[in-house]
Amino acid sequence: MTSSGKFAPARRRLLPEGVDTSLWSYATSDRLADEETAFFADHPLCAVDLAWIESVLGTGPGTAADLGCGSGRATARLADLGWDVLAIDLSRPMLATLNQEHRPDTGSRSGSILPVQANLARLDFLPSESIDAAVCLFSTLGMLPDLAVRRRFLAGVASALVPGGKLLLHVHNWWVQKSTAQGRRWMFGDAVRRMTRTPDFGNREAHYRGIPGVRIHCFTWPEITRELALAGFGVRNVTSLDAASARDLGPGFANRRFRAGGWLIEAAKPGTRQARNAREPSEVEAGEENRRALAM
Repeated sequence: MTSSGKFAPARRRLLPEGVDTSLWSYATSDRLADEETAFFADHPLCAVDLAWIESVLGTGPGTAADLGCGSGRATARLADLGWDVLAIDLSRPMLATLNQEHRPDTGSRSGSILPVQANLARLDFLPSESIDAAVCLFSTLGMLPDLAVRRRFLAGVASALVPGGKLLLHVHNWWVQKSTAQGRRWMFGDAVRRMTRTPDFGNREAHYRGIPGVRIHCFTWPEITRELALAGFGVRNVTSLDAASARDLGPGFANRRFRAGGWLIEAAKPGTRQARNAREPSEVEAGEENRRALAM
């Protein structure tokens, strides 16, 4: 065993909850944060999901949480629409890029931005019924490879939302893997893991932007609807996306279950949303252990 292998278990114990070594490499990479905006500039999904946010949430006032905000593309759009935004991410380099590119203190946009470094595995720093909307885009939920962590995340979002508050979510479809021989082999093995309830079922590893072993969870349609229901969400609307172009495939059983590369899901917490005044993000109290507002 090499010296690095000898200490691998100890390193894993020191990582944040729900974060493996590959995800930690991603979260701490200055290079990826510097490249983030340019890397996704021409990705078709990035135009589609921002337009979708605007069509579903409309303009503020209100408080929204961008969960796994990255370099802040959705955060900036929400703030431009008049929402006060909690931009939450584990990655300090990503939040630094957000600060540089979107200037949270600027007076040129209608809403404000508060960058927050926090682990999505623990959202209990958000007070109950303290946010009006939440977005979790670009398969961020899938980057939480442990089932228990995903469930805790969804429960935390549900707790933080006001009654009637919306969660806008993007996840990948398990069936998208059928388009390649390698993907079909993975599907066969994963079907066995699902039947035997192996803990890492649905997780596919990939070499992502220079980081090996990054795991992304792929959901079946019954699986994601079940997980949302367990957290107390009802699904309001779904857009089934083409894997290559991100165009809307339209309604239909086959489109939703088998053809979609992923989905944009509008889910809502039960209850009736009450009209209330805009809430400044700085008024949201946070636990000292899990939240750090960054002054960069």
